[in-house]
Amino acid sequence: MKIGTMIIFIGLTMKAYCQTKNIEKESVNFIGKTLELTELNPIHKTEADKINNIFKVALEIHFTHNNKSNELKILELFSLLYENSYSLYDDSQEERRLKTIRTMCFASIALMTDLDKAFTFINYAKFTLFGSMENPEIELMENQVLGLLLIEVLLKYEDKQLNNNDLKSVNDFIFSNKEMLSNDIVQQAKNIIGKFEEELQ
Repeated sequence: MKIGTMIIFIGLTMKAYCQTKNIEKESVNFIGKTLELTELNPIHKTEADKINNIFKVALEIHFTHNNKSNELKILELFSLLYENSYSLYDDSQEERRLKTIRTMCFASIALMTDLDKAFTFINYAKFTLFGSMENPEIELMENQVLGLLLIEVLLKYEDKQLNNNDLKSVNDFIFSNKEMLSNDIVQQAKNIIGKFEEELQ
């Protein structure tokens, strides 16, 4: 290979790598803002802070490719799932709180486990959050759904499974729920999805 050709090849490879890292960083920041447990009740505040912190650590571990063993963290997440596995709720607010906790636990496990197992836990998270895939019950949880969908997009992108239908599904969700999402969230999500669309061209 001629030196000039090699330099061009290296330059293109570095450009592609930087684009990938930029999309990852932007997506992770977006996910951290949307898939979050907001808790004003002081009774549940400590647990909410703990789960939010575990989720942020899971995002960091996955996308910094930290290969240290996560078994103890995953066991802790299963323990949290067990502690929050009630099926009867006092009110809709408690239902949203518990669904969000379980969703974030499953999503965290997906991020901390091997990629070939990750999609199983993403599916658990989606089922937990939606209730029913045919008739999802997501009122006042649209931000969390969008954050979860972006995790799935990122994992599929990493596993080279991502296709235009996946991105269309996210765009369709944004369009159908734009009245329940802030303009800032809608624009950021569209921008991220647009970048993934460019990557697939």
